[in-house]
This record gives sequence, structure tokens and C-alpha cells, in this order.
Amino acid sequence: MLKNPKVLNLDIFNSDFLKSISSKELEKYINTNKITYAEDILRVLSTIDKKKTIELFSKVDNGLLVNKLLFHELNFSQSLELLHKIRNKVFENDAVNCNSKISQLFDEYLSIYLKTGSRFQKISISDFFKGYYQGYCINSSILEKHLKTTFFDKLNSDIHSGFEIGSLFQYTRRISEITNHEYDNELKNFLNINMLNFQQSIKNEEITKTLSGMSELSQAEFSDFSDELLFKSKNIIISKVNQRSNEKIYMTKLLPDIKKIAKNKGKILLKELKARP
Repeated sequence: MLKNPKVLNLDIFNSDFLKSISSKELEKYINTNKITYAEDILRVLSTIDKKKTIELFSKVDNGLLVNKLLFHELNFSQSLELLHKIRNKVFENDAVNCNSKISQLFDEYLSIYLKTGSRFQKISISDFFKGYYQGYCINSSILEKHLKTTFFDKLNSDIHSGFEIGSLFQYTRRISEITNHEYDNELKNFLNINMLNFQQSIKNEEITKTLSGMSELSQAEFSDFSDELLFKSKNIIISKVNQRSNEKIYMTKLLPDIKKIAKNKGKILLKELKARP
């Protein structure tokens, strides 16, 4: 039954069925399907008997799992987000879990991935921030052993590719919070030296994503920067927002986000939008 991915949609699972599954069968299922199915099957099994699910997963071959996470269709952050989700599916409490196994997988994944220089170098800055956050959630010590130096190098540079403001600002805030604001000065420096990059990105990004990301920053330790970016990009933002003025999203999403962001100089946008024909 585990050979068929559609099994996830069937109401055939119960404790007796779970007891009949061996770790080898689970391993074979993971091996013959996309790694994303691993999280799905573990979610289903853990709702029935989490301890049994933890026992089964603990015996699945590490090499197989790492190779699946390295699959070329998954980018850096997707692999780490998936591993983070799997970690949560096989966690009962501080005594009953697969944290040690997950940490081993994480360590092995990073060791191999970082050796594939060309692939690692192609990671966009937005993907890196998201992946760094997911990795910190998995095991901060292992993450920093492999990537702390790279993280700081990126924070001190204004040469990046793949600026997606919505995602990047969201994970800037999350990194700040999960590290208890330890790197806020470095994150602020990163934001400031990349101001022109962000202004350019706003021209090409969907306005709802842009404002969502800026709203994330405005609710963190970076509200002054978010307000400044809003002010410096006011012409393009006003133009894009006005294009949606006849849509419901204008009143329910766009204006509320701008109101959250506009703390000082950015308030001029509200005046100009209010004065629009």
C-alpha cells in the first residue's frame, strides 16, 4: 500500500495498519517517491501514533535522505524548510524525538551542498535568508559552523542577485527574532547598503509582495528603514498602488500596509494617495 503515493488520500490508516509497516517499507516509499512525500507520509502516520512513527523514521538510511534533499529540483531553502517540517513531524517531546538524526542529516546535507560550489554560488539572496532561518530552526550550532561566515559576508555586500523584497524582508525579521536580535546591527547595515538594490527591485516586483515585506520590517527593529524606503520609492509605489485603486485589495491590503509602514517621512504617500483624482 505504501508503494502508491495516492495512499495519502485514503482513509485506510489506523494503529493496526501502522504497526504492520516496517522501517524498510517506509524507506522504500521515500526512495521511490519525491522527498516532499516524506513529510506527507510522516504527517499522516504521526497523527495515528507519533512514537511508532519516530521509531520507523529513526531507522531510515541517512544517506538516502540526504541524497533526496540534494535533489536538483529543490533549491536551498526548500530542502531546509522540508527538513524542518520533517523534524516537527517526528518530535513528541524532549525525550522522544529524532532531533539527533535530523541534526546529522542537516550536517551531512550542508557538508555536501557547500562543496558543489557552482550550485551554492547561484543561491539568490532571498533564498539564502530563508534557508538560513530554516537552518537556524533545525540546529543553530550546525548552521553557524557551516554558514555564519558566509552569512556575514553577504550582510556586508551590496552585490547580490534575486532580490525578492516580500520574502527577503520577511526572513530578515524572522532571523532578527530567532537570534534574539543578536545580529540586528549587521542586518541594519545590510539593509542600508542595499537601499538602491531594493528601490530597483520594487520597480519589478508585484506591489502586494513588496508592501507585505516592508510591513514585516516595520513591525520589527527596522521600522525606520522601511519608512525611508517607502519615502524614497514613493513615485513607483504610488503609481503601482493607483493601478489597483478600483480593486477591493486597494482598501483591504494596500492602504493598510502603507499605513503600517509610514511612520515618518513615508506619511507623504498617504497624503498623495488621498489627494488622487
